[in-house]
Amino acid sequence: MKNKMDTKKLAGIFALLTIALGMAGYAYATWYKYLYIEGQVNTGTLEVGWSIDGARDTEPSNKDYSNITGYIEDDTLYVTVENAYPCIDYYLDINIYNSGTIPVHVYFGQMTGDLVGTVEVVGLPTGEYVQIHPDETWYGTIHVHLAQEAQQGYTYHFGMDVYVVQWNEPDS
Repeated sequence: MKNKMDTKKLAGIFALLTIALGMAGYAYATWYKYLYIEGQVNTGTLEVGWSIDGARDTEPSNKDYSNITGYIEDDTLYVTVENAYPCIDYYLDINIYNSGTIPVHVYFGQMTGDLVGTVEVVGLPTGEYVQIHPDETWYGTIHVHLAQEAQQGYTYHFGMDVYVVQWNEPDS
């Protein structure tokens, strides 16, 4: 009889331990804690300034009748050639300064306006864009050549958009 009693006791203790361990396992498995991660990300700034440094043409100094002028508004360079005549070259010196904290690529758009001739951006290292690092300046020249078909004494106006993007983004 003692054996049966011990077996029942042992079975009861085993059942009680199984339930207790099951509850402890469930309680342990459902414990949780939220972890919060805080940080700060500082991105670079894209800031570019540009200006016109000078203008000239290929007229002799004693026959200086024609001229080129330019101004910058928003992201467009506007150019005017006054008292034009055929087969003359004009130069407009510009500089672009990167005052931001990341390198930039500068793309020159197509010329728009009533110019009879060609426009070339002199000083493009790759022929497509200029890369300017922070605190650096790029110096270039807009070269305008009036074609033989240009009207004498006429005033030509044209514009050229300039696109500036961060160095790792393509021209849009």
